[in-house]
Amino acid sequence: MMYWQTYAPTGLPFEFAALCRETVRPDRRKAAQKEGGTIIGLLKKDGSDRIPLSFVKQELAVMNTGGNVYGGIEINYQPDIVTTSASYITENLSGLERTGINGFVLSWDLLSAPDSHIRAVLGRSR
Repeated sequence: MMYWQTYAPTGLPFEFAALCRETVRPDRRKAAQKEGGTIIGLLKKDGSDRIPLSFVKQELAVMNTGGNVYGGIEINYQPDIVTTSASYITENLSGLERTGINGFVLSWDLLSAPDSHIRAVLGRSR
């Protein structure tokens, strides 16, 4: 499972930063983040930006060639870790529904999801 906007393990922003931190010398890290950011389409080009939906779609397309793939959508909210919103939920559902994936997994802590996030999912499912 990978998450588009989670700054914790399995979250793309977290993993991108960790990859740069663990594989690049400290004196080259900023340049590596900029180069990597360019490759995956970050607007700020330094790794501090939100991973673009276009990158997520590309990755899902690659994964979808070998079996069933479900898009994980962070439905919970935790400051500094998962800064999601109802519009983020809607953007995920709308943006990924035509990618050929088999469906969605609402993750990772449904019981603590804000009501606005649940309403966003219910609004899309009708």
